Formats: sequence, structure tokens, C-alpha cells
Amino acid sequence: MIVCALSTSALAQKILLFVENFSNMEFYSYQRLPALRIIESLLRNDGDVITCLFSRQSGKSNMLAALGAGLTVILPVLARTFPDDERLARLDTWGSGRGIQIGIFGPNQESTGPIYERMREIVMSEHAQEICADPEISVHLVQSRGDSLQWNTGARVRAKTANEGAFVEGKTYHLVIIDEAQKVLGAKVRKEISPMLAATNGTMVKIGTAWMSRGGFHLDIQTNILVQKNGGKQNHFEFDYEIVIREKRALYDRQKRSYDQYQQQMADLRAGRRKEPPAANLRTVVPDATHLSYEKWLTGEIRRLGGTHSEEFKMNFKLAWQESRQIAFTDDELTRGAMPNVEMVSSQRRGVIVAGLDIAKSNDSTVLTVTEVDFSIPIHEADVSRAQTTPVDVHYIKRILGWKELQGSFENLQYGGIVDFLSGFAVQRLVGDSTGMGDPVMERLEVLLAPLAIEVVPFRYGTASKSDLYKYYLQEFKSGRIQYPAGELTQDSIEFRHFIEQHSDLVREYVGSYLSCSASEESLHDDYPDSSALAVWASRDIMTARELPSMEVSGFGAVGVTRFGSGGPSRLERYRRHR
Repeated sequence: MIVCALSTSALAQKILLFVENFSNMEFYSYQRLPALRIIESLLRNDGDVITCLFSRQSGKSNMLAALGAGLTVILPVLARTFPDDERLARLDTWGSGRGIQIGIFGPNQESTGPIYERMREIVMSEHAQEICADPEISVHLVQSRGDSLQWNTGARVRAKTANEGAFVEGKTYHLVIIDEAQKVLGAKVRKEISPMLAATNGTMVKIGTAWMSRGGFHLDIQTNILVQKNGGKQNHFEFDYEIVIREKRALYDRQKRSYDQYQQQMADLRAGRRKEPPAANLRTVVPDATHLSYEKWLTGEIRRLGGTHSEEFKMNFKLAWQESRQIAFTDDELTRGAMPNVEMVSSQRRGVIVAGLDIAKSNDSTVLTVTEVDFSIPIHEADVSRAQTTPVDVHYIKRILGWKELQGSFENLQYGGIVDFLSGFAVQRLVGDSTGMGDPVMERLEVLLAPLAIEVVPFRYGTASKSDLYKYYLQEFKSGRIQYPAGELTQDSIEFRHFIEQHSDLVREYVGSYLSCSASEESLHDDYPDSSALAVWASRDIMTARELPSMEVSGFGAVGVTRFGSGGPSRLERYRRHR
């Protein structure tokens, strides 16, 4: 068998050296780290999503262009040289001679154009052509168009826009690079771009800078950071302007030292103090002063802006995601509510349980959230105007037990799905969106759920009512009184992913005194936040009945031990009487 004897890490290092030589570039250290990880991911075929945050104008486009150009040349050659090496054979798709396929996507042509044009400049350069003509490499371009490059090995690069209206489906890639990822819709990536990596278990690279709306890019960053904290591999790389300045200056200083040594050795040779020519690894040309241009420009920019405190500077150069009032939930707030050792359940026959139902609009899903109110640990809020120990309000933890996402028409699918799901729980009250078509839906659900003794309460969305709904929901979530399952199995579920994504994408704004919460973009969804908020709203009055002694449930659909027995009215009847 003919395989490469190098370890994967060592092979990746060699490939990166070729990439730098082919592109006639010396990478900064902050460019080398993610480049090496991308190469290793391709060789290991781990199918990872790699995220990179780069300060503006720090050379990310040059790095991507050099990487794409170099990989399309060297990987098919290595696959041909070591035909039995699985790491390389994977990149010669199905052994057909169809070399590595790379797709470059961006929110518009202006973002993909510079990378692609720089890549074409590299491969068309005299230096690169000399390398390609080497008999051991022997590759040449067979196509060079405005949006694609193809080699005689079958290796190809395509540059496409990923704006909302663009059609990008239908190709297969080993490597997808999404530039300016903070501006590309997460739904576009999930639905149209990610599936193009399925046949190869390919690698996705999302690269960009911080932004106002977090979306899928920010979520992937947080996921990668969390995985690394828990002992996993590093898949996120972040380099702000201070790191870029430091590394650019360090490279200039290394070049200057090397050049100065060359000059000194040449002087010694001419003066007879040295017999051998200067060392071959020394730099023979003056150091590249453009390495210092970034620092000079930023110094002037900071002076012009009066410091580094402007929101644009924080996002573009300090890589600070803009946690303004527009963002409903910070990452810390979302993380605080997670229960990593708890899985979502499809049934629970004890406790005080409520539910929230968000009914699908066009292009949305109907989402049902079931939540338990934990009366075991009351949380007292003190009246600070009097003695701090004087409680004026009592709160309780609300724990989400599970979610149900339904699609299709109510007549054919959803009524049965809702009833089946709720029948597994001792649900006391369901609050549902009755806006628009929700009125007849809630009326029918009231009839269908009557045998389960579930109180059905319609909630009509309006400016004032939805403001009250979300003010209460945000208050409970931010105070840590809402918890949700986040066990290993739950995290693999589509329900959990949608819950996190939609809460991450939720933004808030005030119109006068009214709070409005919705998805950050029209193409995104807020079904899970709405459903969860309705479930939490359903618990408000129920929490005043906390004096009830028993939480045990006996019998199908019961809401208390007395539901089917003697000894007085049921919990539901007492609750209704209390209201």
C-alpha cells in the first residue's frame, strides 16, 4: 500500500507550507492557526463547522484566497501520489479523479468577489504557473470564469452569493467557506448550503466579524467555544485588532532581523571576515513595511473617532457583539437556564403543569411548550422601601419539560398531535394564541381537551397584551426562574436547536411604553419564544394556589388527588372558584 508516512498534523503543516509558497505569501500566526485547522479537518474528514472572527482589514480574504488556490493544486496531486491513503483519497471524490470541490459564499457579490479575484490572481501569477508546470505536479487550469476555476485534475472553486433570493443548491463540496458570515441568514445556510456537504461529510468555515444581529454565525461560535471548554477540539479562532497589530509587527521585526543578518554576513564576506556566503534561510530583500500600515491606519482611526468606544469600532475591530437593548437575551442569560443533566420528556403525571401554544402563521410551525411550576422552593422578593426581610411577592421556578413542533394543517395533523402530546402530562391549563385563525382553533381545542380536564385560555395578541406577555417572560427568564432541559440527547433534537436559535435571534424594541419582541429578520422565526412565553403566562394565576397540599396525580388527565375521588372539589374547581 502506498500511503503518506506523515501524521495528519505533520501532513497539514507540509500542505500549509505549500500553500504559502504557492501564493508567495508568508502567513501571520493568526492566519496560520485557522488555516491549519481547516486543512486538518479536511484530512480527518470530521465534518466540523469552523468559526473565525477577524478584525477588519486584517488579511482574512488573502488567507482564504491563498488557502483555496493552494489546496486545489496540492491535494489532488497528493491523492495521486499516495493512492491508498484514505485521508487524501476522500478528496479525490469516489476515486473518480474529481478533485477537491470548494465553494465560497457571501451575502453579496461584493464579499465573494475580492476573495475569488485574489485567488485567480494567485493561480495566474508567473510564480504559481512555474510551480504548476513542475513535472511532479503537472496541473493546469482548464477553466477560468468570472465565478469558477477548474483544474485538469477536476478540482474546482466556485464563488456564489448567498443572499436571500439567490438559488445556490445543487452542487457537492468538500469545503464551504462563508465570508462575512454575520450577514448571511442562518436559515439560508441550514436549508441550502449545509446539505451540499452531506455527500462528502465536508467542512464548513464561517468567517467574519461581530455584528448587531447574532443569528446562526454567533450561535456556532458559542457552540464551538463551549465544546472547547468541555475538552473538545478548538474550532473557533478570534483575533481582534490588538492581536493583529502585534503579529504584523512581530513578522516585520523577524524579517528585519533576518535581513540585517544577511546584510552583516554579506559585509563580512566582502571584508574577508567570512568565507562562506550568507546562510540560505536569511532574507535577501528589505522587510515589507506594509506590515506596519495596519497599525498606522488604526492609530489615525482611533484618533479620529476619539477613542475605541464607538459601537462601530467595537464590532469591527474589538470583535464585540453588540449587546444592545435590541437583543432580547444575552448568552449568559440563555446559558443560565440550561439544565445539562436533564432530558426533555414526553410524559409526566405529577406536579402542577401548564402549556403554551403558538399557532402557525404562514411559513411557521405550530409549537407547543409544556412547563412545570416548582412550588418546593419559594423565592421571596423583598420590599426595599421597608425592612429588607419583608416579602411582597413570591416567585417559583418554571421548568420546561418538553416541546412539540407540528407542521401541516390543523384539520389533518395538528389537532391530533396536540391532544396526543398533552395527554402524556397532567396539564392544568393551556394558553394559546387566538389571534386571527387562532380563535376557532382554540374553541375546538377546548372541546377536544375537555376530557383531559385542561382549561383552555385564549390569548389575543395586541400591542398592549403582547407587551405584557414578554415583559413577564423576560423578567422571569433574566431572573433565572425559567429552566429548560439541555441533556446530551436533548441537545441533538431539532426542538432544542430551534429553541436556542430562535431565542438567540429574538430582538426587542420599545414603541412608547410598549415592548415588542420578534425575530431579528423576517425570514427567521419566533415560534418557540412565543410558545414558551405563553406557557409561563399560563402559570401566573396558578401560582397563587400554591397552598394546595398534594401534587400527586391519580387517573388519566387528573389535576389533583381529589379529581376522581371524594374529599371536596378538585384542584381545577378550586382554582376556578379562586379566580
